[in-house]
Amino acid sequence: DEFEMQRRHFLAELSLFKLHPQKNSEEFVELVMFMAQVAASYPKQTTNLPQQLMELLETNAAVLSPTLRKTLAQALIMLRNRKQVGPTQLLPLFFRLFRCRDKELHQLIFRHIIADIAKCNKRKQDEALNKALLGFLRENIENEEEFVSKKSLAIIAEMYRRNIWRNSNAVNVLACGAKHPSSSILNACLNFFLGNEVDDEPDDSSDEEEEEKDMLLRASNSAAGVAGPSKREIYAAYKKGTFSTKKKKQAKLKRVMMTVKKQARREAQGEGQGGIAALHLLHDPQGFADQLFARLSKGAETFEARLKMLQVISRTIGVHKLILLQFYPFVQKYMMPQQREVTLILASLAQATHDMVPPDVLEPVLRQLVNNFIHDRARPEVVQVGLKSVRELCARQPLIISDILLQDLASYKTDKIKGVRMAARSLISLFRSVAPQMLHKKDRGRAVQESLLSNGAPKLQPYGAGEVLNRVPGVELLESDDHASQSEGDDLEVEERSDSDLSSGSADAEYSLEESSDHDSG
Repeated sequence: DEFEMQRRHFLAELSLFKLHPQKNSEEFVELVMFMAQVAASYPKQTTNLPQQLMELLETNAAVLSPTLRKTLAQALIMLRNRKQVGPTQLLPLFFRLFRCRDKELHQLIFRHIIADIAKCNKRKQDEALNKALLGFLRENIENEEEFVSKKSLAIIAEMYRRNIWRNSNAVNVLACGAKHPSSSILNACLNFFLGNEVDDEPDDSSDEEEEEKDMLLRASNSAAGVAGPSKREIYAAYKKGTFSTKKKKQAKLKRVMMTVKKQARREAQGEGQGGIAALHLLHDPQGFADQLFARLSKGAETFEARLKMLQVISRTIGVHKLILLQFYPFVQKYMMPQQREVTLILASLAQATHDMVPPDVLEPVLRQLVNNFIHDRARPEVVQVGLKSVRELCARQPLIISDILLQDLASYKTDKIKGVRMAARSLISLFRSVAPQMLHKKDRGRAVQESLLSNGAPKLQPYGAGEVLNRVPGVELLESDDHASQSEGDDLEVEERSDSDLSSGSADAEYSLEESSDHDSG
C-alpha cells in the first residue's frame, strides 16, 4: 500500500543520507516528519523507527545541519509523547545534544524534558522513574563538562519550583553543585538556595543583552521589586533614533516588562522563599557549610560569588543552628563602613548568630562593629546601621554585650537624628524584655521598674543552659478542651433528665384526670 511504499522510500533515503550526513536534504526532512506522524497508526512496521533516528543523531549530531538536527529531535519528541519511546531512553541522547552549539535545539530539548517529567508525575509521583532520573542528573552534575551540569541543575531547580520534586532527594542532588570546580555551576547552586532563578544558558551575551540585564537588575533592586524601565528609557525607545533602532528598543522594553511581570507574579505566590525551605531538607548541613566555607576562604571566586556563598553559609548556620566558629572572624574582616555591600554582610552575620554560638567568639565581632560604626565622627546613617546590627546580634545572643557598653549605646536615644534615636530606642526596648537590670534606671520604664521591685530581676540563662520539658508543650489546651466537652456532656444529661421528669409528671397528671372523670360519670 501507500504507507509501505513511503516506508521503503524512507529507508532508502536513510541509507543514502548516512553516506553524506552533512548534506541538507529537504525531502529527507519531510519523510522523517511523515514517518513520525503516522507511526502510531502502524506500530508493527515502525518498531525500529525510534532506534534509527536515535542512532542517526548519536553518530552524526556534530555534522548535521541545524534544521535537520532540530527536525530529528522533534520527531523523537513526537514519538515520546505517543509513548512509543521510554522516558529514560531519550534522556542520555538529549543531554549529549546539549553539547551542540544550537540555542534553539537547547530550548526545545529543555522544554520537552520539563514537560515530560511533569506529565509523568501529573496524577501521582512515579517514585521509580524519579529515582532513576535524579540518579542520571546527579551523574551529569558531577560531570566536569560545565554546560551539561548547568542544564541538569536548571532542570532540578525548575522541578522544585513547580512542586513536582519538592523533596530532600532533589535538594541534596542540587547541593552537589557546590563541589563542582566551575564557578558557573557554583553560582547556579547558590542562586537556587538563595531563592533566585537558575540561569541555564552560558554567559555569552552581546552588548544589547548586557544592557537588558542591567535594566532588569535596576528593576529588581528597586523598592517595590517589580518596577520597570525608567521614563528616560521609555522615551528613548519611542522618540529617539531611526525607525529600526526604535523598533529594537521597543522589543527590548517588551522583553524586560514581561520578565518583570513574571518576577512579580512569583513574588506574589511566595516562590522567593523556596531557597530557605530547601535548606531545611539538607541531609548533611554541617558538611555543606564546611565545604562552602573552605571554598570561600580560598578567595578564588569573584566578590559577587563570595557574597552569595556568605549568605548561603549564614542561612544554613541559622536554620540548623550549626557551630562554625571560624566563620565569625572571617566576616570580621569585612566589617567596615566603606566595604561594598556591607549591609548584606552584616545581615549575613546576624543570620549566622544563634544561642548556641559561644559568646567568647562573638564578643570581638561586636566590639569591632561598635568601634567601626558607632562613634561621634561617623555619619548618622552609619551609626544607625551599627545600632540596628547590634540589636539583631543581641536579640539572638544577649550574652555578648556588657552593661557598660549597653548603657553607652542607649545614650544615643537623645541624638538629634531621628533614625539614630529610633535605632537606640529599639535596642532599649529589646533589653527591657530580656534583661532590664542591665539598663539605667531611667531607661527601664515605670512598668518594668515596678515589676523588678515586686518580682525581682529576671536572670539571663548562662551559655548552654536549656529548658528541660517534662510534658508536651500545648497539652494543657487539649486538657481544657476535654474538660469543656465533659462539662457540656454533663449539662446535656441534666437537661435530658429534667425533660424526662417533666414528661413523666405530665403523663401522671393526665392519667389522674382521666380516672376522676370516669368516677364522676359513674
